[in-house]
Amino acid sequence: MLGITPARYPGHPGRASATSATTRPGQAFPAHRARATHPAGRTRGRAGPGWAGLGRTRGLTRRRARGRAWTGVDGRRRAGGARPVGHTGAMSAPTPPARGSRDLLGGPPATLLPDDLEAPAARALEQGQDAAEVAARTPAASLPWAVLAEDALADGEVVQAYAYARTGYHRGLDALRRAGWRGAGPVPYAHEPNRGFLRALAALARAAAAVGEGDEADRCAGFLADCDAQAPVELLPQG
Repeated sequence: MLGITPARYPGHPGRASATSATTRPGQAFPAHRARATHPAGRTRGRAGPGWAGLGRTRGLTRRRARGRAWTGVDGRRRAGGARPVGHTGAMSAPTPPARGSRDLLGGPPATLLPDDLEAPAARALEQGQDAAEVAARTPAASLPWAVLAEDALADGEVVQAYAYARTGYHRGLDALRRAGWRGAGPVPYAHEPNRGFLRALAALARAAAAVGEGDEADRCAGFLADCDAQAPVELLPQG
């Protein structure tokens, strides 16, 4: 006679199954609970160390996972259920940047040209020496080229001013790259050695406008403002 008796299968507690109440001679449990042989030689059954033990462990893990609260990455507690794949169970702190790394939010650092680059030319100009002679002695410095460009603009010699300003501009770019500049970032006007390059850039913007190169004049003026917002106020005509 068949009866419905509860039987605990691995991972399925309390499931009812149709069983036989009869037992075979020498057995202490019904015939439907007869042990089966695991492929690796272990026995399969409720008390066996093989499949049944593994199944009970998995079922217990699933039941515990369904009832256990856990913490999401937003810091809020979850009532239960499986965690998302890769979830660690707690909100991790952000990793601090390595020493010397660039701050992505703040942008690249300011570039400061070395003091000895423009200093000899600046002293010579302060002593009243001719700017052309100073440029010939210190061609890597931007300041004498910027002074030549400014003087040419004042005399109405726009083509010569354009040539002088472009020379000083490119000498300044070379110096900035040697100082670590990578095409972007502040070049402060308050740092005296930077002023030779900034003056040459401002003179190039004015000379480009004077020869009808409006696009280049706008680019140079924008570049000057990107280097330092105060530089156009100091070096370009206002109004």
